[in-house]
Amino acid sequence: MDIVQIFFEYSSDGSRIACVSAIGVLEKFIGKSFNEVKKELEENNIQRLIYDKWMDLVNEHYKNINPIVFNTQYIKYSTTLVTTLITNEFRLYLKIGDGDVVTKSKDSYKKILETKNKEVVDSLGRFEAYKNFIYYIEKNDESNKLDYIILFTDGYGNSFINEKILFQSLGKTINQYNKSVFSRWMLYKNYKGDLSKLSKAVSKDDISIIYIFINE
Repeated sequence: MDIVQIFFEYSSDGSRIACVSAIGVLEKFIGKSFNEVKKELEENNIQRLIYDKWMDLVNEHYKNINPIVFNTQYIKYSTTLVTTLITNEFRLYLKIGDGDVVTKSKDSYKKILETKNKEVVDSLGRFEAYKNFIYYIEKNDESNKLDYIILFTDGYGNSFINEKILFQSLGKTINQYNKSVFSRWMLYKNYKGDLSKLSKAVSKDDISIIYIFINE
């Protein structure tokens, strides 16, 4: 175990808790209007709710495994987070750290939310981390119809030398999924292994990726 693994000992738990926290908070805004949600984002309220929920759940987890410890070491749970909320009226993209969001419309791909500072990665676990969230919110209309929203960690994004090759890889996966029942079965069978090989050969980092089909 290297020094990074020791320092961020519970980052796997931290990332799981971050997902639970984000889903729990964002689902409360499904019935809200675009303007209401935009105002909450501008005032850092949604970001703060996710951060506070994460802190509470981390504290609970840490006290369960270290019952005699007085101070929770939140930094041990540090994790990045990338998430989205899709409603009939709007789409919200929200992240902290170096995860990525890519949207696909017909044959066009677009990266959303460029990472602010690639030298020092923002993450949950730092003091007042909610201030380091970045977001983009857009109304749904005829001009911005989407086929897919794809969320992934930097372990995937850093496996390609440029965005063109990254987008080609995403497109290849989507095409294989849609081509036939057999090709979809082969994708299910091999994709985890393919990502593992990609990680070991190039980025040397864990990969998580989600493809969300938008049926508009």
